Amino acid sequence: MLVSLGVMVSTALIMSAIFSGCAVNQETLVTVQDQAPMLPFILFLLNASVVEEVFYREVLWGVLSQPVVQFLLTSFLFTLAHHPSSLITWGLYGSLGLVLGLVRLKADCFTSTLVHLSWNGIVFFLSLL
Repeated sequence: MLVSLGVMVSTALIMSAIFSGCAVNQETLVTVQDQAPMLPFILFLLNASVVEEVFYREVLWGVLSQPVVQFLLTSFLFTLAHHPSSLITWGLYGSLGLVLGLVRLKADCFTSTLVHLSWNGIVFFLSLL
């Protein structure tokens, strides 16, 4: 789990060092975060992480039969759901989806959910700085 978080953080840091700007999805979340009370926003992040992982890496994963298709299709759909608007956001959300898919492939949906929750927690904490 820690290795997957390390890969996600490293990817985000490398991409932000190479490219400038912020994902539209992230800008929207920051706007909502600034306007919404803290607790409901945190609950939203928790809910979004759990719902995404259950849908992509449990429900959809279970419908698909081939591991390669499970891994690639759920990662691609995860990326699309985050509205990538540039090459960097395709790369960022694509790599996050691939890491979460790999965690699901090697472990289970619960573990990928924990990684996703941890990722969103890290991003939320950093946005407060």
